[in-house]
Amino acid sequence: SLDGFSETTVEQVKRYLDEFDSSVTSLVIDVRDNLGGQLSQARKILNLFFDKKTVLFQIKSHDKTVKIKGSDNKTRNYPVAVIINNSSASASEVVAACFKDNYNNVYIVRHMHLFYLPIPMTYPL
Repeated sequence: SLDGFSETTVEQVKRYLDEFDSSVTSLVIDVRDNLGGQLSQARKILNLFFDKKTVLFQIKSHDKTVKIKGSDNKTRNYPVAVIINNSSASASEVVAACFKDNYNNVYIVRHMHLFYLPIPMTYPL
């Protein structure tokens, strides 16, 4: 579970991928309730999965669009599921959208919050 995109997030993800990469058959990236964080960290995480040909995201200003591409030559091809919910925001949305648009074997799972709604009961007196 990624609970934010801070300076240490990418190092943690990279360490786990490096340790288990040869035996990984599928991966779940859980960004539920992730309010985002630094876009630079989301970019670094995406670089672990996408090569230099892949447009990770775009930044638009008034008169131009800058395409941010991957910076690695390595790609991964095992199935990835990205879990999001209504509280996934900012950098976590960028990660989910990039996987959705560019990864061949991805499942985007939207987890909906189910709220308990009490139903008024009436009883005869």
